[in-house]
Amino acid sequence: MRWQDLTPAQQRALEPLKKGWDDLGPVRKQKWLEIAGRFHSMKPAEQQRVHDRMRAWVDLTPEERKAVRENYARAQKIMGGKKAAQWEQYLLLPEEEKRKLADAAAAKKPQAAKPPTPKQNLVRTPQPIKQHPSVLPTVPPPPVVAVPPTPAAQPPVTPTAPAPASPAVPEIVYPLEGAVTPAAMVPPAPPPPATTNAGK
Repeated sequence: MRWQDLTPAQQRALEPLKKGWDDLGPVRKQKWLEIAGRFHSMKPAEQQRVHDRMRAWVDLTPEERKAVRENYARAQKIMGGKKAAQWEQYLLLPEEEKRKLADAAAAKKPQAAKPPTPKQNLVRTPQPIKQHPSVLPTVPPPPVVAVPPTPAAQPPVTPTAPAPASPAVPEIVYPLEGAVTPAAMVPPAPPPPATTNAGK
């Protein structure tokens, strides 16, 4: 359909597209004709906004138009045809109506937590909580063996070996939280008394 074949009402509605009308493909022309069909029922402010958008469309480069079409097609695929039509109608609303709708939607919807700001992302996460030293099990010191003084001629007496320390309680850490388990906080049973060789 050439520009000359349009009705006077369609030409008035699509006036900003006059210069490039004949270069548009049939699918694009049909889309614009659908908008022109609704144009006469729009308020003057809406008509002005539609004309402004048409002028902006004409000023886009072919690459920019392609990107806009792809984004629109992607949105239509995601939202479905009905949602896309509603979106088109929303875009044609005056700014005041858009604000009212946005305010009404914000009042209905509970507020979600905001994601951290870039500055907050730089804050280091604290280290996982480790067992406090005062809660760690205590191991009694090894017994002190008194060694009587020896004369210089006698070989030195070696002190008996200290009792083996009780095995350390393994620290069990939750893999995701980094917290110590309560089982690791229970002190172990005291070690059995050490036997000495002093009585032999």
